[in-house]
Amino acid sequence: MQNQSSPSPSPSPSPSPSPSPPTQHPFFTTIPIPNPKDHKTTLYIILATSLFSLLFFLSSSSTSTSTSASASQIRPDPYLFPTSQTSSDPSPPSIAYLISGSAGDSGRILRLLLATYHPKNQYLLHLDRTAPQSERDGLALSVQSTPIFKAAQNVNVVGKADFAYPKGSSDHKTTLYIILATSLFSLLFFLSSSSTSASASQIRPDPYLFPTSQTSSDPSPPSIAYLISGSAGDSGRILRLLLATYHPKNQYLLHLDRTAPQSERDGLALSVQSTPIFKAAQNVNVVGKADFAYPKGSSGISFTLRGASILLRLSQNWDWFVTLNAADYPLVAQDDLLHILSFLPKSLNFVNHSSYIGWKESRKLRPIIVDPGLYLMEKTGMFYATQKRELPNAFRLFTGSSFSVLSRNFIDFCILGTDNLPRTLLMYFANTPSSLSNYFPTILCNSHKFNRTVINNNLLYATFDKSSYDEPRLLSSSDFEVMIQSGAAFATRFKSDDPVLDRIDREILGRSPGNVVPGGWCLGESGNHTCSVWGDSNVLRPSLGARRLEKRIVELLSNGSSFSVLSRNFIDFCILGTDNLPRTLLMYFANTPSSLSNYFPTILCNSHKFNRTVINNNLLYATFDKSSYDEPRLLSSSDFEVMIQSGAAFATRFKSDDPVLDRIDREILGRSPGNVVPGGWCLGESGNHTCSVWGDSNVLRPSLGARRLEKRIVELLSNGSSFSVLSRNFIDFCILGTDNLPRTLLMYFANTPSSLSNYFPTILCNSHKFNRTVINNNLLYATFDKSSYDEPRLLSSSDFEVMIQSGAAFATRFKSDDPVLDRIDREILGRSPGNVVPGGWCLGESGNHTCSVWGDSNVLRPSLGARRLEKRIVELLSNGTFRSHHCVVE
Repeated sequence: MQNQSSPSPSPSPSPSPSPSPPTQHPFFTTIPIPNPKDHKTTLYIILATSLFSLLFFLSSSSTSTSTSASASQIRPDPYLFPTSQTSSDPSPPSIAYLISGSAGDSGRILRLLLATYHPKNQYLLHLDRTAPQSERDGLALSVQSTPIFKAAQNVNVVGKADFAYPKGSSDHKTTLYIILATSLFSLLFFLSSSSTSASASQIRPDPYLFPTSQTSSDPSPPSIAYLISGSAGDSGRILRLLLATYHPKNQYLLHLDRTAPQSERDGLALSVQSTPIFKAAQNVNVVGKADFAYPKGSSGISFTLRGASILLRLSQNWDWFVTLNAADYPLVAQDDLLHILSFLPKSLNFVNHSSYIGWKESRKLRPIIVDPGLYLMEKTGMFYATQKRELPNAFRLFTGSSFSVLSRNFIDFCILGTDNLPRTLLMYFANTPSSLSNYFPTILCNSHKFNRTVINNNLLYATFDKSSYDEPRLLSSSDFEVMIQSGAAFATRFKSDDPVLDRIDREILGRSPGNVVPGGWCLGESGNHTCSVWGDSNVLRPSLGARRLEKRIVELLSNGSSFSVLSRNFIDFCILGTDNLPRTLLMYFANTPSSLSNYFPTILCNSHKFNRTVINNNLLYATFDKSSYDEPRLLSSSDFEVMIQSGAAFATRFKSDDPVLDRIDREILGRSPGNVVPGGWCLGESGNHTCSVWGDSNVLRPSLGARRLEKRIVELLSNGSSFSVLSRNFIDFCILGTDNLPRTLLMYFANTPSSLSNYFPTILCNSHKFNRTVINNNLLYATFDKSSYDEPRLLSSSDFEVMIQSGAAFATRFKSDDPVLDRIDREILGRSPGNVVPGGWCLGESGNHTCSVWGDSNVLRPSLGARRLEKRIVELLSNGTFRSHHCVVE
């Protein structure tokens, strides 16, 4: 490999102060609503203060800033309501509320806002299109004129409303639109038209919100590693492509395959080294020892993996990997691309993929080939075997495109070999035609680690003639408008120096011949030398191309929403579209009645990532008339006691200004008319102005409502137990009810003999999360009579030596006060009658009172018992005994 020389960059004038990045609006996690006609506004808070302590590990905080560290303040059982202040409570969570209604509901929305308000939360208010714009404007003005909302800057009103039909599918599409429009859609380009202005007055607000605050700055731009390749005669095209994609934050590796003479390769390297900007940035390298890369063989995979491994060695700081051919060209500037990618998770992979094989099965997957590019120095024809092979059943094949945008994590996975899957597929595809287009899609979609990071689009514009789908047709000036409006980041295939490339340079990239595309890092005067003076490479100046790319990505990421208390991770999953499941179900439920009530449950329970995070209760109190289950009946004062004691956090459905709402305000929430619910953050004097003085929003003051909610959640999370040495994670899994599996098996084993011995093993070995954590030994010594295996036989002094030398940590079964127990106390545990076993934490004098004086409980004093137990565990974990797939069917 030929590297450019590495002198220090020449000094340049001090760059001007970096401009303030544009603001961005936060993601809004929604609390959508169930089915009734006006259900959006009938939902009312019963236990707002309970919600503030929804994670019932939180203590009853006070406004005092100093706490005692005395032993009396040690946290009690976490499943009990805390009765004292603790010293290390976690920081309270934050909830994002979406509160919506129809015409005439602005007052109800304001009341609901006041009832749920906390300065740590985020609120988005929505009046649908049945409401006149004047009502929407009035709602926004009411928010802006309320001092507490104006000060906290956490309440926004949707300005561009939608319809939401409770019986149709537009309900979840509406929620989707709100989430996307206020978070992702606006989070990207519409945050700002440019990063070049440091003036707050020039910050572009979200066009669909009534903003009451400015938000935090843009994230740091990512970096892309480009592998740009070509054949004989392509050095000029490679240089032009390098200039069109150049940005100082990126890494570039240029490759001319073996069809090109060495002189052309040397000339390419000299061109790079003689370009001042590349020489200064030191981020462009040329492969010196070239490879063949047959498009119809498997040598393309070998070349791509080699290029990726070189880029990994050259820099640790890039985030995505892109392979470009000399026939490709960008449709957006790097400032546009980096700007959009900076708002996306760096785990995403943009890859075309399909499990539908069809005609490709016989033409591209079953034939057996030998690619001479893997073992011959000269170019020769491809060798085809006369026989064909069956399709594999150890993994599923996926087809796609040789072009993709791959994450750094995925490249590490493939190159560093953390799994046999990439190596297995590499060997399989070594004899498969056109394997590069199938290799990465098959790894991604067969990997549990990465199959949820794939977006089924590679951001490349290409068109095919109907007569042939082997390669894209050549693009020309007649395709200009269509490919630009497609929103793609790149396009293929172009002829060398086609006039359309000049038009792209001129109208889209703003690039003059022989120069790089100017970006926010260029501080020189306008013209051919704009980038001769450098500024901060983190400063981006997105153009209209970012809007087109943003629109395209939003279309790819569009998914739905539903009623539930939903985690932020799950909302990210749906909005960022890292799985096809939300999109598939969105299309399915588009024509399904009452689809809002089914959409999210279906995603959750069909998703391997989230089906173990569901608690089958939405913390909402609702009752139905026997004659109709279409919508809940109206609640009134006669329901007050029952719904409060239910332990629910919310209730539905209420009439507007029903007297029971006043009673809830008065007796449960402690809220006076027109005011928010006072919490630990309110430091004003008691009365209507309690919250006019603010304290720390992390301070909570839970009331009896927290006890009711805690009791309800504990009931929901209660599951069974079994005999074993079980991990804390597994106990959390069973007790906290993040999967229906423990409950299902609990019900099954309720009527099964000897179910205790079967319950936990069945959960463990049926759980994808825990079946690889099982060691097939419970560290218990027990022996059985040959005549009966129903229960262990009684142990006695004759068993002492055998059970001690077994290395077990426990033993069963003993008679009460059997002499062997006294021998174990005396010879093994060192315990005297009536006392505990002395350990490293005991500092008293030897004898019966050794542990009357305490030391550090972290100090251990292991005895010979530790050696025996260690020997036993080493045997269990040895390769011959322990297997990662221990739950196997024998």
